[in-house]
Amino acid sequence: LMLVLLRGRLADSDAASSDTRLLLSRDDLVDMVRGFLPPRSNEAQLVDQIDVHIKKLCDLKVLRATKQAGWYEVRRHLKALIDAQVLGDYHDLLTTYRDTLDPPKDDA
Repeated sequence: LMLVLLRGRLADSDAASSDTRLLLSRDDLVDMVRGFLPPRSNEAQLVDQIDVHIKKLCDLKVLRATKQAGWYEVRRHLKALIDAQVLGDYHDLLTTYRDTLDPPKDDA
């Protein structure tokens, strides 16, 4: 999930800016994933679980911790791992999944 979401953010960043680096804070990463997870009564446990995934992505060299604490650089080779076709397929799937977690509210 995080790989696909990060690849999407990288694509958005490439389209919106000429900057070659994408920097995200830990809070950005947590918020990005939180939207796809069901609500929990223990928010700290959820954040701890996401921190474990962030560490794993650093170990896989998809993310690199910056000198500024709590900030990460998304590495460009992620584009080779998740290509545009896979990104499109997962985008449709994740949109459907998000809609099932948060159904639209009726205005009536």
